[in-house]
Amino acid sequence: LTARPEPAKPAPSPAAAGTPPAPPPRRPIFATTGTLAIAPGERATFVAGETENALILTGGVALQYADHSGAQTLDLTAQRVVVFLTGSGLDQVGSIGIDQVEGIYLEGDVIASDGQYTLRGQRVFYDVKRNKAVVLDAVFWTYDRLRRLPLYARAEAIRQVSQDEFHATQARLSASAFFRPGFSIGAREVTIRRDASAPPPAPAITALPPTSDTADPARPEPSRLSVEAKGVTLRAGDVPFAWLPSYSGSPETFPLRDVSLSNSNATGPGIKTQWDLFHLLGIKKRGDVRTDLLADWYLDRGPALGTELEWDRPSAAGGLFAYSVIDDRGTDLFKPGTKLDRGGTTRGMVLGEHRHKIDERWSAYFEASYLGDPAFVDAFLERLGETRREFATQAMVTRRHENELVWFRAKGDLNDFVANEHLLQSQGYSITRLPEIGYVLHAQDLLPGLAPGAVQSWTDARLGRLGMNFDKPAARERGFTFPSLSRRAFGIDPDETIAQRLRREGLFEADVSRFDVRQEFTAPFALGPVRFTPFVVGRFTAYDDDFAEFSPDEDDNNRVWAGAGVRAATTLQRVDDSVSSRLLDLRRIRHVVEPSVTVWHAGSTVDRVDLPVYDEEVESIAEGSAVRVGLDQTWQTQRGGAGRWSTVDVLRLDAAVVLFSGDADRDSPIGRWTPARPEQSQPGEYVTADLVWQTTDAVAVASSAVFDLELNQQARTSAGALVQHAPTFSSFAEGRFINSQDSTYLDAGVQYAMSRRYNLLLVGSYDLKNDDLHSVTAEVRRFSAGILVAVSVGYNTITSETTLGLTLRPLGTGGDAGLRFPGFGAQPGRTPSDLRGTGAPW
Repeated sequence: LTARPEPAKPAPSPAAAGTPPAPPPRRPIFATTGTLAIAPGERATFVAGETENALILTGGVALQYADHSGAQTLDLTAQRVVVFLTGSGLDQVGSIGIDQVEGIYLEGDVIASDGQYTLRGQRVFYDVKRNKAVVLDAVFWTYDRLRRLPLYARAEAIRQVSQDEFHATQARLSASAFFRPGFSIGAREVTIRRDASAPPPAPAITALPPTSDTADPARPEPSRLSVEAKGVTLRAGDVPFAWLPSYSGSPETFPLRDVSLSNSNATGPGIKTQWDLFHLLGIKKRGDVRTDLLADWYLDRGPALGTELEWDRPSAAGGLFAYSVIDDRGTDLFKPGTKLDRGGTTRGMVLGEHRHKIDERWSAYFEASYLGDPAFVDAFLERLGETRREFATQAMVTRRHENELVWFRAKGDLNDFVANEHLLQSQGYSITRLPEIGYVLHAQDLLPGLAPGAVQSWTDARLGRLGMNFDKPAARERGFTFPSLSRRAFGIDPDETIAQRLRREGLFEADVSRFDVRQEFTAPFALGPVRFTPFVVGRFTAYDDDFAEFSPDEDDNNRVWAGAGVRAATTLQRVDDSVSSRLLDLRRIRHVVEPSVTVWHAGSTVDRVDLPVYDEEVESIAEGSAVRVGLDQTWQTQRGGAGRWSTVDVLRLDAAVVLFSGDADRDSPIGRWTPARPEQSQPGEYVTADLVWQTTDAVAVASSAVFDLELNQQARTSAGALVQHAPTFSSFAEGRFINSQDSTYLDAGVQYAMSRRYNLLLVGSYDLKNDDLHSVTAEVRRFSAGILVAVSVGYNTITSETTLGLTLRPLGTGGDAGLRFPGFGAQPGRTPSDLRGTGAPW
């Protein structure tokens, strides 16, 4: 083996030396050497002059230019052609040296192509000596292989100044070959360049995987496109809807992300646009950073501005969402159907987060949340209030190594109210942690050398300074203006606050120091086919307050909690090779039965109802005795066919009976069992059953139920089915019943691809208890070569809210896979990344 020589270090580029790089040299349309081959058509006429000659060709003419190296070609076809020649004669008509040609004039259905671009027009003139061309009533077409992006340009005139540069006036650019595309970009002046020498761009966050067009190393590097335009007009069909003074960059990264028109009782009519902020500011875009400008106008409220940033690097990722409605003079529509005039206030919100990987063990997380007023989320981003994790401002540093975790946390609130609906309807406050430190060590083998796995230890410890941040706005500020509404939702009158109710209950906002440690030991073993896991748990919690106002009969600052139990489980299975059914798509059956039993008991020196809840898993833990008997069953079969057989869970049925003793405090109408930590279960006497039935590859049925044995009634029941009727048509239906709320709802929907261009989505919700339609939404999407158009309509009977929406999404403008879609049912407000499916989980 011979050593490979060390490659020479390249000289620093002009950009690195501080001088801008020189633009790539222009490649001529015609090289100084080459041949013009001619297929004259019906007739060829030679006209001789004193200093120049002309060759007139008619009847469908084809010409091909090729340089002597064969690397450059140009194919020309037209009904009529005039070739202007130098010299006094012509040796042959079929082939002419390009040095003999002064110019070429083509007329009638002209097509010119070099394999990378195509020009069409009625009249074309090539000035061969000056290497320029002009096309009248022109259509230019090319394709960017790297981005898989077609580009069509129609113009009154297109001038070609080199092999890779074209100038046009009064042009219209689009990704569609249609004369009237669904979406297009108009420009007073535009320059299109192709650059084959530039390095490939860094992949964007939403970059598509490479294909054979880009992954073949033998294929020459395809050219990339860039556009410089002045007097830019964005058009939907023939209707202009936005203007820009100029644009420079790739057509794939045109700054417009999408445009949507909406109209609802909540926000009124409005237009919402999303722009690539880097390109608007002329800043070079990085592949790992995405930044968008949100520019909206609500006709009843006023203008709104915002931004959405996302970054994703190997060691860091995060995002920022900021949105503000300026001088809001509209009316908020709340969930109870009530309204509140805003009166010209500027309101908004900011959400941000950042994750940083310091090294293989250390990482950091930062988050910030600020909301301008308690009603902003409900008015403009309703789904965030319903589904988002807690709005918080915090910093957290963690160290992970194998089964060990150490964390440091500081958490506060920038608002004096709670925006998450699940917190408002439950505890009514958020928790501050200034600061808190924790230590976790799970599944630690205590006898690794003597008896590996025989005894394991599970440790959780934390120490911190905690406080409660009460929700302080009156119920009226959230639209609960009637006592019947506010009392049912929060247990207060319209002019009262949740904070007042909590203070009456003995809770307070002053900080409390808390130390908590949980220690568990398990000793799993087996007796034949039965697996046993005995466990004992101890917990000690200490506070610097005795909570005398909250629990006057309890004056202990410390709590000692202890529990013990045993889990027993086994697995039985049987295979029946005789089962075969084409109707049910069954081929052999394996029946797996997993019975299990858990017996558990725990006691505490302080009852959990006497402790204010800072963490559900610390203060709100159960006591007493419990028994759970479960039976999980799975039926498996083979599906797929010859050469692609796979094992499928056809039917899974899990059932259990849970019985708690009478001294266990019950705080939820719906029972729940937590297998890993029984103390975190919801006590009661109940039966649970969960079923999933994959009837065929096209039909699935699921159901879940909790039956309360104390009330002898269903506590919660849900059942649904999903059917793929055809590759283009699917439907679903689901029913839900909650006994404590006395509510029963039926949801159903269909999705139908009516054709290659049209999709229909329809979803409805019906209130069976009140025999009334709850809500219905419908959306029609039309896909074309250059744009996605979506029209949606929705109605909610509770709030009497009607929403109408129209969305225009240009296709092929970069990041198509991650573009914001205004949501099923025409969301009236804004929607950050987590609701569009990409980016930071806000």
